Amino acid sequence: MLIIGNIPLCYRQSLQAHLPEQEEILCLPNSKKLPVQTAYHADMRLLHIGDGQLAIDCAIPPQQREKLWQIGYVITFLQELGERYPQDTALNIALVGEYALFNPQTVPHPLQQLLCQKYRPVPVRQGYTHCSTAILGPQAIITADTGIAAAAAKVGISVLHIRPGHILLPGYDYGFIGGCVGRVGDTLYSTGSLDRHPDGQAMRAFIRAQQLKLVQLTDGPLRDIGGMIWLPNRTNYKK
Repeated sequence: MLIIGNIPLCYRQSLQAHLPEQEEILCLPNSKKLPVQTAYHADMRLLHIGDGQLAIDCAIPPQQREKLWQIGYVITFLQELGERYPQDTALNIALVGEYALFNPQTVPHPLQQLLCQKYRPVPVRQGYTHCSTAILGPQAIITADTGIAAAAAKVGISVLHIRPGHILLPGYDYGFIGGCVGRVGDTLYSTGSLDRHPDGQAMRAFIRAQQLKLVQLTDGPLRDIGGMIWLPNRTNYKK
């Protein structure tokens, strides 16, 4: 199941055309607490902690929670989000392999304790860590954030450090690369053409190096839509 927000129709239609037939799309309704520009951003509202455990925005309706349960996921952490920073960043954590990258000042302490049971914490200053990080696999990320790039490289994660900007996010000067992509199996989906970004060729090469296919949902510039979060169906897993 691919989790998205109430994103523009062109991206949703392109996803439906390109996703494997068995993959269902779950569209979250807009948050009434987050700023209107990011109210539909899934990467601010849901985090797969691992092993089928989710941390979610407590405003996600019961109907959507039921669908998550039906494919084998359990909600182990509920968080109320707020309109202003840092209340809007409580679930904004980048989980890369054995590491959890986040700002300790913006993530609730109980969630930090839960994460530290499964991951090695890597503190960073960026509060929008998940938004800022395109996670290609357990050992590879793309980011424009200097602090995230340095912290990730220090623990052995392969990093492509790109230039900031050149990503659309209406209402802001620019968006983040993490909000432009989503990985489903061995395929990375991007909202626009990498050729419209000055580091596009470097990104293409880096994606190929991770043995991932690339599907560009549109020919336009990259746009931050709050990411696309893939939750593989766990109903056949042994419990």
